[in-house]
Amino acid sequence: MTSISTVYDPIHRRLVDDDSSDEEKRIWCIVSYSSELHNFNQFIHMFHFFIPFLMNITSSLIIIILSMKASRKIHKDLSIYQILREEIEQHRHLLVSPFILVILSLPRMIISFVGGCMQSNRSPWIYLIGYLTSFVPPMLTFVVFVLPSNLYKEEFRKTMTYYRQAIRKRMCNTQR
Repeated sequence: MTSISTVYDPIHRRLVDDDSSDEEKRIWCIVSYSSELHNFNQFIHMFHFFIPFLMNITSSLIIIILSMKASRKIHKDLSIYQILREEIEQHRHLLVSPFILVILSLPRMIISFVGGCMQSNRSPWIYLIGYLTSFVPPMLTFVVFVLPSNLYKEEFRKTMTYYRQAIRKRMCNTQR
């Protein structure tokens, strides 16, 4: 869905050779959008920023509510607020991680709305650092979601053990 929603972007890009200086030959990647497409592009950036956050928060709340209902059946002597507090404490990582990912995605969001041209050779570092920072949230998904959760961590260990054994088994079969 992400690829389909941004398929218009490469179509509207073009490369321009800059021969204005003999010492510095540059190739610029220029994006030309109509005003409607520019508005659509901004909407898509906001959509890709907020929808995953809302989905993560919603699913976290659903998990907490369902766990709370199950605990309520078991612990009838506890009040609903005590059960809610316990469930929030147990699933805190599910509530914290979407906010961490939003904070880490902010540089990409800001750069997508603050367009500009580079005026000198020193200025590209700001854009490059911001661009590379935008890759941090996807790279931290494992750290933010899997490591804090005992259930996910255990499933990860089981999966890694399974694949290690499968690889060893194939290695032994090929050596024979």
